[in-house]
Amino acid sequence: MSLSRFLLSHPEKACSIRRAVNSRCEICGGLLTEESAEIHCFCDTEKEERLDPAGLERFLLVLCSGCHESLHDSGAAIRDQETLAQGREKEVSRRIQRILSSVPRNYEPPDSDVEGAYRDACASRYGNLI
Repeated sequence: MSLSRFLLSHPEKACSIRRAVNSRCEICGGLLTEESAEIHCFCDTEKEERLDPAGLERFLLVLCSGCHESLHDSGAAIRDQETLAQGREKEVSRRIQRILSSVPRNYEPPDSDVEGAYRDACASRYGNLI
């Protein structure tokens, strides 16, 4: 799966990545809102599949819509885009790497007797009418 599709299918990670750059465009430095922040990915699918999730951090940029559009229109070289990603603060890079590599724990709902709990709740509220 490509990084772009991965982020579309995991909106909570994409949102966290946008916040990790302090809600600032990584090109112009403009303030971003949740709606205006766009994640630009520039890694080919073949390379993506060989990298661990944390390694993908160096192939994305968080941009405002204007800078994102300009980047595509200019046909910026991958090398230039990598230079921009490498120029981000180390702590921001580490935050993004943690976000990409985090795996949520499986949730197992507790075994419970829902019907019994309902009866107990009704009995404590209304007396033993059930």
